[in-house]
Amino acid sequence: MNDDDRRLEGWWQVESLAWDGQPIRPVDDAWYHFGSGKVLFIDRTMPTREQCFYRLEPERSPGHLILGDGSNRTPQVYAYRFPDDDTLLLCESGIPGGAVPDVVETVPGDGRRLIRLIRDPDAVADRPGNAGISGKGLK
Repeated sequence: MNDDDRRLEGWWQVESLAWDGQPIRPVDDAWYHFGSGKVLFIDRTMPTREQCFYRLEPERSPGHLILGDGSNRTPQVYAYRFPDDDTLLLCESGIPGGAVPDVVETVPGDGRRLIRLIRDPDAVADRPGNAGISGKGLK
């Protein structure tokens, strides 16, 4: 396990989305959980949870986060960057099958989608005085 794998593990709340250089909306109802090569995506506005496999390629610049379901379908690939230990940026081309972005940002006219996630340690477990994942509707 490399350093980026260790940094990625745990709960991350989606803080914001931007597409083609424009903010889409603030987000407070979606989470990702990374661990043991699997990622769980929970969006309280949707009736289902999504789970798939992931792997990191930190040696690339920027790093690549590859999501797949184990089938032969083309995996979803994001460029990623950790601005700090509690922030994760994911960027995709915005075009199905498009090239992985060579920067982790979006500007008007580029068609890229940027997801900003913040670490959410309170989602990990219920604790006294903390609603944890039960209070967030994640159980």
